[in-house]
Amino acid sequence: LPTGSKSTWRYSEALEVDLFNGPNKIRVQISAGKEGPNFDHLRIEGMPTSLAASFRNPPHFMSLIPDIDSVEFGEQDLRDAQYETEAIIDHYFYQDNVAPFLCIRIMQRFSFSNPSPRYVANCAKAFRSGLYSSGLETFGSGEYGSLEAMAASIFLDDEAIEEAILRDPSHGSIREPILKVTHLMRSMDYQTFIPATLDDNPLQATYHVKLWEIDRKIGHGPFEFPSVFSYFLPEYIADGGPTLPSRLVSPESMVVTMPNVLGLLNGMFSLIKYGLSDCNSGFSLDPGYGGECIENGMYERSFGHLFYQPNSTDITEQATELALLLTAGRLSTDSHDMIVNACSSVPDQAGRVRCMQQLIVTTGEFHTTNFVINSGKDRSTDTIDVESTESYKAIVYLYLDGGLDSYNMLAPHTCSPIDVYDRYRTTRGKSGISEGIGLPLALMLEIEANNPSQPCASFGIHTKLPILKQLYDDGRLNFFANAGLLAKPVAVTTFKGETPVQLFAHNDMAPETKQN
Repeated sequence: LPTGSKSTWRYSEALEVDLFNGPNKIRVQISAGKEGPNFDHLRIEGMPTSLAASFRNPPHFMSLIPDIDSVEFGEQDLRDAQYETEAIIDHYFYQDNVAPFLCIRIMQRFSFSNPSPRYVANCAKAFRSGLYSSGLETFGSGEYGSLEAMAASIFLDDEAIEEAILRDPSHGSIREPILKVTHLMRSMDYQTFIPATLDDNPLQATYHVKLWEIDRKIGHGPFEFPSVFSYFLPEYIADGGPTLPSRLVSPESMVVTMPNVLGLLNGMFSLIKYGLSDCNSGFSLDPGYGGECIENGMYERSFGHLFYQPNSTDITEQATELALLLTAGRLSTDSHDMIVNACSSVPDQAGRVRCMQQLIVTTGEFHTTNFVINSGKDRSTDTIDVESTESYKAIVYLYLDGGLDSYNMLAPHTCSPIDVYDRYRTTRGKSGISEGIGLPLALMLEIEANNPSQPCASFGIHTKLPILKQLYDDGRLNFFANAGLLAKPVAVTTFKGETPVQLFAHNDMAPETKQN
């Protein structure tokens, strides 16, 4: 086993290891005072070619012996870092959960929020084998991880192409807000256009599509992710409605808030009536010309507008044509007739088209990918409770969105007889060659503990948070450390089975803390 780097190499004697079918462990113990070894090369000979063998964890190539200086080399080498990086990537890529994980994520982005287990299994099989057959056609390269095979398994499966399944309420998804905007613009033939009513030639004849701060207006936009988890969590279940008891996930529902819904509708109405501008909460900016916002079909105050006009002059046929383009023909007969009746009194054809466009983009069929079936029941109304005369106290919950390393905000300070602070620093990486990431005492604002049943007489708050120390000292703040999310009373021996969420996953804990 050669080890070392560059000009200095050390060798140990070759080791012969017998591996048996099933799990194996290779342990190499170093004699006291000796250096190495570091596995620079590991070769297994004599393995049957029909036996699929692998390491449970990726092989470790990098030595823990650091370089001393530019002259005396240790055992850290760029080559070893490259080997180890490749080994880790391979380990992740070929992990058993990769195929179903990617299949579910991609299915959700292509309008299948709750794919069936059969659907996911077929996709995972295609990803692993690199092949997918549909009829007489075969897709894929035949290699593990073929995206062509995976995509074909998603788009050509019965669950994706059978019309009958569109009537299943659990099928499909809510559409992403930015896709609704781009769908409206593309299907209705948006074009940049400078009005001919200007007194002089414009400084610029054409413009890029200016969707100004679109993420703030509709809660969604390209390249503006609010966190590393993007806009949607794949396992998100809406806080209310029929999806809650059925436990159906709806990732896009995370941005369905009242401000975002109003921002989307106002922006689409503005685009239809005035063109792309700032008129009445539009998606863009003031173009600097055109004067007031007037709906007259001239679009004087815009960077461009929707040019589409139906082929027919009959309003019923026009509504059918618009529904085909905006809802893929899924608009219900009742909604179709209501829209025709509402817009038939508009005197001019262009005005009628704008009227129908506005009403269609408010329908459930435009905002989702499946059929919307009217139950025929009236909407339920909330009842107002009689005002109570009892005293009332509220808990105000402030949820700080983002990442927080709680052990760098509040840490043990002075503890005995168990030195919890020393354990804390060691656990956070302190060693003979590194300080780790734990808080040193110099970066703590000490506060007295108020619980004599634990070993620490005091704790420390990060020096960048003096307001928390002040509030604590004034008796206006308390800390509940290591509480987790308790849906019901549990014990150490039962919490895993009795807790309905993953306590150690940020993307699970975040929505659960908001709900509970």
